[in-house]
Amino acid sequence: MEWIEPYSTVLDVGCGEGLVAEEIVKNKKCEIYGIDISAKAIQKFIDKGFHGEVRDIDQEGLQLESNYDYILLIEVLEHLKWPHKILLEACAHAKRGVIVTIPNSGYIRWRLQMLRGFFPRQTFTHLHFWSVKDFSLFLRTLGLRAIDFKTELSGLINRAFGNLLAYQQCWLIAPKTLIGGKEAVAEVKS
Repeated sequence: MEWIEPYSTVLDVGCGEGLVAEEIVKNKKCEIYGIDISAKAIQKFIDKGFHGEVRDIDQEGLQLESNYDYILLIEVLEHLKWPHKILLEACAHAKRGVIVTIPNSGYIRWRLQMLRGFFPRQTFTHLHFWSVKDFSLFLRTLGLRAIDFKTELSGLINRAFGNLLAYQQCWLIAPKTLIGGKEAVAEVKS
């Protein structure tokens, strides 16, 4: 929430029924648009007064005709067949940044499952799994840069042990217009 500037335009990809959108409008007075694969979810999103469309982004891409200040990919990328395509497309249409949240597959609980002989099962609907280090490498491979990085941990613990102790990872990724610019780049040290 703290990354989003008040009165911004925001596209919430995988918006569901609009829980995140409601908080952003309440706290930041933003103009929200939504995309979701579920017609039922989009109807509830629209019933709350938001603009939304049904779209299977895995099949159709984002198909954006305009740019937004921020594009949210909250718990979305791990479910997609081609997450790199959607992330690159989002970065091309974001003016201030793309906000991505994903589970941390390097979390100690998932590592302990591996020691017991089971692949980490965060959910059976995930197609991709990233630890904090993996996602940092994924961004570099795509030529993208993180402006900021957070987990539910804070400060030194986050920097030193985030890859092991953080359940969730949140990234603010630079839009393509800033890549190669002078923005700060989050370094993941764990």
